[in-house]
This record gives sequence, C-alpha cells and structure tokens, in this order.
Amino acid sequence: MRGPGKSFTAGANGFFFFLLSVQVVQGQNGWGVTYNSTKVCALKGSTVDIGCSYFYPATVNRVETTVWLTRHRHSYSVDLKEELQYADRVQYLCEGRRDCTLRITDLRESDSAEYMFRFTTNLPEGKYTGSPGVTLTVADLTVQVTREQRWYSYSNRAELKCHHLCQLSPRPTYIWYKNGKYMKEATSLTYVTNVDYKDSFACALKTHKVLLSSPPVCVWEQTCGSVIYTNTELCVLKGSSVDISCTYKTYYRYLPVQSTFWFRPEHGNVHSSQPEDLSGDSQYTGRVQYPAVGDGRSVLRIRDLRESDSAEYRFIFKTRYFEWGMDLPGTTLTVTGLKLKVTPLPTVTETQRVTLTCSTCCPLTAKPSFIWSHNGQVLTQAETKQNQLVFESVGSQHAGTYSCAVKDHPDLSSPEETLTVTYGPRTSSVVMSPADDIKEGDLVTLTCSSDANPPAQYTWYKENQTLPCRRGDTYQLPSIRYEDSGIYRCQSENKYGHLNSAPQVIDVQYAPKVPSVSVSPSGEFKEGSSVTLTCKSDANPPVDDYIWFKENEDSPTTSGQNYTINNITTDHSGNYVCQVRNRRGRNNSTNQPIVVKGTLMSTAAVWIPTFLVAIILLSVFIWIRRKRASKHQAEPNFRKTSDNVGQLNSGPLYENISAGAESLAPAAERELVGQQDNPLYTSVHFAHSKNKKVPLDSTIKQPQPQNQEDVVYSVVKPNAAFQ
Repeated sequence: MRGPGKSFTAGANGFFFFLLSVQVVQGQNGWGVTYNSTKVCALKGSTVDIGCSYFYPATVNRVETTVWLTRHRHSYSVDLKEELQYADRVQYLCEGRRDCTLRITDLRESDSAEYMFRFTTNLPEGKYTGSPGVTLTVADLTVQVTREQRWYSYSNRAELKCHHLCQLSPRPTYIWYKNGKYMKEATSLTYVTNVDYKDSFACALKTHKVLLSSPPVCVWEQTCGSVIYTNTELCVLKGSSVDISCTYKTYYRYLPVQSTFWFRPEHGNVHSSQPEDLSGDSQYTGRVQYPAVGDGRSVLRIRDLRESDSAEYRFIFKTRYFEWGMDLPGTTLTVTGLKLKVTPLPTVTETQRVTLTCSTCCPLTAKPSFIWSHNGQVLTQAETKQNQLVFESVGSQHAGTYSCAVKDHPDLSSPEETLTVTYGPRTSSVVMSPADDIKEGDLVTLTCSSDANPPAQYTWYKENQTLPCRRGDTYQLPSIRYEDSGIYRCQSENKYGHLNSAPQVIDVQYAPKVPSVSVSPSGEFKEGSSVTLTCKSDANPPVDDYIWFKENEDSPTTSGQNYTINNITTDHSGNYVCQVRNRRGRNNSTNQPIVVKGTLMSTAAVWIPTFLVAIILLSVFIWIRRKRASKHQAEPNFRKTSDNVGQLNSGPLYENISAGAESLAPAAERELVGQQDNPLYTSVHFAHSKNKKVPLDSTIKQPQPQNQEDVVYSVVKPNAAFQ
C-alpha cells in the first residue's frame, strides 16, 4: 500500500528532483525544442512540472497545436490528455510565448516514462517533435528499519530511515510517527530510538503545509499495532456517496477492541487532545454510517456529499492496553462538481476542431464513463471512457448547450456550457404578409430570414436594383400601389459570406383603369360598311367583362372586347361607351362618337312609301265623297253648300287636311285639283260627345261647341281616273 498524505508540486512547491539538470537544444534549420532538464525524479503522490521552450523558422506564421507525448518502451501516445491513464491529471501550461510546461498531478509509479513535446505550424510539413525528451522516475517513500537485537530483552534499539530514490533539493523536513502519534523530536532523515515489539513507525515529508507520508512499518516482524488506509486521497462527486475505509490490527490478534470511530481533525491543529466522533457531529447528522464489515476493517460512509465535506478523515481504535494515535495522516476527501470546458473557445468557426472536456478539481477516484447531453438530450452515441468529447470538424448542427455527467450518476451533471459555431449564411428566404390577394392600399410586409451566425445584415433589392435606405430584416409598404408590383429579394451577409434569397413576386391587384376605345376604320362611315370598336384597359386581374352601351340607352348593346357593326346605317350613329369589370371594380370609357353619312337612294326609300300611302288614303276619301254626293241632288242644297264653301275652306279641319296633303304630296294634290272640272260636294256631320277627349299629340284641333249639328262641305274635283 502507498503511504498516506497529500501531494506536493515538484518545482512549484519547494522541491526540485533532478538527477541531471542541463539544457538540451535540438533541431536544425531553425527548428528545435529545449528542455529544462533531461531527467526528473519525483515522489509517488506528488506533482511534477516538466518544462520546455521551442523555436521555429521565420517563415512560420502561426503555431496550430502544442501537445505532450509519452513513450513507454517503443510505443508513443498521441496526446497525453487523450490517454485514460492520465485522465484529469495532466495540464498544459503554454503561455503562447514559445514555452510550454507539462504538469502531472498525483504521480504514480506507472507514470515513469519518457516525455516529449510536439508542436505543429501552418506550414504543410511544419511539425516538430523534441526527441529525445525528458525521463521521469516516480519513487515511493518507505521506512527502512535497522535494529539491534538482544536475546535477553524484548526491547531493542533501532535505526529508522525515511527512504526514497530521488535527490531532493532544497533539503526537506522530515516527520516521524510512532503508533500513529507524532514524535516532535524527530525531524531528520534518520531516527534512532528504542522500539518495542508492538510498535510501528511511519515517516513523512513536509513542505508548505503539504505532507507526503509512508505506510506504517512494524519494527518487530508483523506483531505490531497499525492502521492502513485504503486510499490516501479520494475525489468524489458532489451529491454522491463515498466509503472511506481502512484496515487495522492490534499487536495481539486476540486482544479485544473496545472502541472504534472516525473523526475529522481541526484544520491547523492536528494535535487536538480529544477528537470528536463523526457520528455525533451536527454537520453530518443523518448522513454518516459505520457499516458492519467484520473484524480488522472499518468503513465510514457519507451520503449526499457537500463541498464542505472536503477534509481529512482519520480512524482511531482502543484496546485495554493499546491506543492507536490520531496524528498519522488519514484519507483526504475532496468533493467536486463537474465542470464542462470548451476548447479552443466557446465561440468557434465552422470546420474547426472542438474538444469538450468534463473536468473536476481533482481526478475522480472511480474511473467512470462519461455521458454527454446536447440541448438537454443525452447523446446516446457519445459515451466515452475518457473525459473528453471531440468534434473533428464542427458544424452548425453542433451549436447549442452541452453538459456532462458520469454514467453512474446521470443526475449529477455539470452546469451547461454554450458552444457557438460561426458560419456564413446558409439559407436566405423572403416571407410576404399577406401571402397573396394583395390589392392597392394594403399594408405589405416582407421579412428576410437567414440561417447565419453571427446574424446577417440584410439588403433589399427590387428588379436587381438596391432599394435605398432599406436595410434590416423587414421591409414594409404601408399603402401599396400597383407601381410597387415586381420581383423582390434580400441579400444576407456577414463576415463569413453572403447569400441571395429566392425571388419574391409582389402582384398588386387593382380595378380597371379608364379604358380606351379605338375605331377601325377611323373617320365617318358610309351606310352599308363595317366598323369595329376595340376596348382596352389596364387591370389586375385582367378584365373579366367588356360591356358596350349606346348613349341614352339603358340596355347594353353587346359584350366583348371587340364590337363589330356590319352593314352600318344612320341608325347606328351616336356615342358609344365601353364598360370594363374585374373582381376589384369597374370603370367606363369616355364617349366614342360614330357618324354615319346617308345617300340619295336612302332618302327616296323613305319618302316614296310615305307618298304612296297618302295617295291611297286620299283616293279612299274621294270615293266616299262621291258616294254621298249621289244622294244629294236637290238645288236648295246646292246654295247652302255654296254658302258654306268658304267656311269649309277656312275651317280647322279643312286646313289640317290640306296641310297634311301638301306635306305628304303637294305637287300631286295641286295637279289633281287643277284637273277637276266638275267639283263634287259632300257634307261631313260631327256628332258631339262631351266625354270624348282629343289626344294631346293630335294635329286636329277640337271643334268649338255649337247648338246645332255642324255640317262641313268639301269640294272635290275627281280625276278622270276616278270617274
């Protein structure tokens, strides 16, 4: 068993262990490594520093990596930090000034090996290893006993020596213990005293409050009282439980043990007269147990460990004739939490190599497996025997929060650390709100989204033209107009690159603008020709309906974008209007006049039928008069008729009839009247009715009321054709 006590740092805490202390410069062409010494010796359980400096040609721009290697026989390690044997015990103290120190804590005999420094640069072949390196020897601290035996007495005089293989500088102070009790008079490398068969001795080195002790040794074979701790140091996770154990024996195995207990010595006063049983300490109430494990072995179990439990714990036992002392160093417990460290930095660039290290303030006693969590989810494929998780080429998918824990205590995880991965824009897109159905006057917002770290700056474009004073991830059009229609996009850019978004089309819908009407052919039109009117209007969506109206007509004339009039007549003359419609509204064109020029043939076609109808009516009227004239042959009536001719000619009815005849066919009437040699007379009787109304639009005036029957005489000279 290795001896109890705390470790110390060689070179840092007062001791330098050198068998050969020289500087060795190696390399050529400007490359090299200089070690502070070629051989180092250190005690088991201590801490050692191995330092070097390195140099390289001026053509090197930067140093990429610095690592320490070890060679056991003929094999090389890749990196000490990646070796399970050195987990949590190795540090690289590289200041960036072309020097680097390897620190190994809690040295073990298996750490005896050759150690070399390697660095790599930006050059293709810029890697150099300082070989040969530094040889480290780890030695144990033991007590050597040389005694003088006397056959007549059990008491013997013996010389005790605190032995180790290393040459220590400066000269240390030694401490001696007898049966667990401190012997203040002994401070040198060797100690001569009288010994008894029941006695045991141990030695220790002291420097700067650090003790490194040997295990106790019986001076008389194995018949002595002793306490040997299973571990001199324990490193356990906060919140977990720990068992601190030891084996003990009396100088006589059949001697019954009266009492045993564990205690925690006061800091700074390891020689207190009366220790306190830990089971009665209020700080440990409900958390301390002494499990029964059989004779010769004792266990102290502490549950729900706290950082305040970090201390040294010692065991004491008593028999009727023997009491083990309370001064010999026991087991030092360190309670630690887990801490996650991101290397090189929490913020890295894409494709860099990143190492996550789950560290503690001391090497965990139980060599655990580590589990890792990313954004709260356990990485099932990332369980590691070592305390590191390495991403050879980090990507954006690795960004997020990480924590680590040991497999046996997944609930005791480290605080989360954030890994930030920087990269140029990977995606860039524009989202429009509202997404569609945009009409004039709407509020339209364009939002540019980009996957980039750090966040990208946004620049807006319309039809490949930069929109001035438009930067940011949103672009608003408060009251959009149809002129704002077009293709928009954004460009996302940060210091790692830039990326354009896919185009976003803004299609602004609006009611038809005032339509225009074109006429083909243009100018005045002759009857019988064809005319086409075409209506056009700017609208979005396109015009759904074209409707044609003629001025002063309520009903539509026709529909369609083109209106063709075949065989046009003067009836088609007038003003025409085109009305256009879509689902956003309607609009009318201005009046479009159409003028049709008439011909002589067309005039005759109107008046000839009218004249023929008038002749027919006049002939019927004359025939009726002749029939009536044959019934009136009496002479007296002739005079009466003659007297009333003037009245007939001046009466309203006669005037209207004459006027109508003249208006219909004035020439024909005069010819007929001129040919009448023998005039015929007839009388027209009007029967009056008080209730009869004459239409307003009649050209015949209503006769004046009379007391007697009105008689109207007419003179008609029949044409020979009617005789």
